[in-house]
Amino acid sequence: MSWTDATHDLRLLSRALGPGRIRGIAAEIDAAARSRPDRAEGALRRGLRNARALHSRERRLVADGLRDLIRHQGVLDATLRPPDHPFLARWLAWMVILGADADEAQRQWQAASSGTDLPLARLADRGTLLDSLAEGLDSDEIVQLIGSVPAAMSQSLLRTYGKDGALAFVEASNDRAAVFLRANTRKLTLKQIQDKLAKDGVPTERSEYATVGLRLTGRANLDTIPTYKRGFVEVQDEGSQVLAELVDADAGPIVDFCAGAGGKSLALANYCSPGASILSLDVRKGALEELQRRAKKAGARGIRTAVMSAEGRLPNAAQTLIAGASRVLVDAPCSGSGVWRRHPEYRWRSDPTDTLAAQQLAILERAAPLVAAGGRLIYGTCSVLQIENEDVVEAFLEAHRAFEAMPVADVLGQSRATQLRAGRFLRLAPHTHGTDGFFGAVLRRRE
Repeated sequence: MSWTDATHDLRLLSRALGPGRIRGIAAEIDAAARSRPDRAEGALRRGLRNARALHSRERRLVADGLRDLIRHQGVLDATLRPPDHPFLARWLAWMVILGADADEAQRQWQAASSGTDLPLARLADRGTLLDSLAEGLDSDEIVQLIGSVPAAMSQSLLRTYGKDGALAFVEASNDRAAVFLRANTRKLTLKQIQDKLAKDGVPTERSEYATVGLRLTGRANLDTIPTYKRGFVEVQDEGSQVLAELVDADAGPIVDFCAGAGGKSLALANYCSPGASILSLDVRKGALEELQRRAKKAGARGIRTAVMSAEGRLPNAAQTLIAGASRVLVDAPCSGSGVWRRHPEYRWRSDPTDTLAAQQLAILERAAPLVAAGGRLIYGTCSVLQIENEDVVEAFLEAHRAFEAMPVADVLGQSRATQLRAGRFLRLAPHTHGTDGFFGAVLRRRE
């Protein structure tokens, strides 16, 4: 397996080796992200947004490079073992992997460090390198090495997937994810939207699993694309779209209990009956304001929002709106292990998964009373870990006998369940479906 499919201009890579603005800005952003691992995503975004001294190709190199250093840190550090200047060692090595001159990289290293030469030649053949590094390691240590994850995460992955599955998962999570769009078929048909994108110079292909999903087949700055600016499409991973489909939205009332900025609320508005009432809840007022802006652009008029307390208390007006909801979606906060391809920095999240699982169960229990008799409570995460998914659902069902799990085939039909390889629950992952990792369970309240 190769390190990367990315290609860059050799002159750009040569400039990036030296102590100029490219390497300097990359070092500053990397340091800011690592200083607060729990807020690394924001540090990366702000740093890249504020890097106005970089030209567009330089910005792309820095953005891709910093995330690649996180993806492959385990293997890079095990190979380089620099006594000091760890960022510089990783950066120079990665530039060589992308095609930069190895001798020039060594000169830059020697200019900044009194250490020995970097073993750059070892990085040429990734397969041989991994074989040598993995020699004598147990399964847990190999997953930590290839996935650049701490021991607790490695052990949780092994419990979820076993050795072969865990290795396949971390390998797939080291790839870069494709960009998927969800077509707003309330405005036009899927084919018409795809044709509009083509006229905008944005070629796409139909997604494999999401019914109104489109995959970008090249790079595009969507903020400049008329079809995107006018609300005909939303950026949403294919797996996230499938999870929204699992809600099987009907006439409502429908509640998105942890709505955030509203990607799934917008999808539900696209799928459900015209005139259906959707209430999007979150503890973050700013996220709901962003949802309102996006809903206006998409023409999703049936969405209302309400801020709830950290304990799940709702304003009286909101309680009136959702009395006896037919569907309640709980897309719970989680480790984010399913979206490492897009957010490799999530590997640094320090919350122990057992603490997260307790929080997820508590949120699910707060949402349950909103479900009408015969209605459905849909639990989802963008985690692949059993402790955050099946274990939470089983604990909930054990304590709430009024609910029962519905097989995916009973919700989406047997053919769709077969296509998704779903049984009692929905489980998607980059190494099995090529999507981000998502889990979904439909829990029906008995009549």
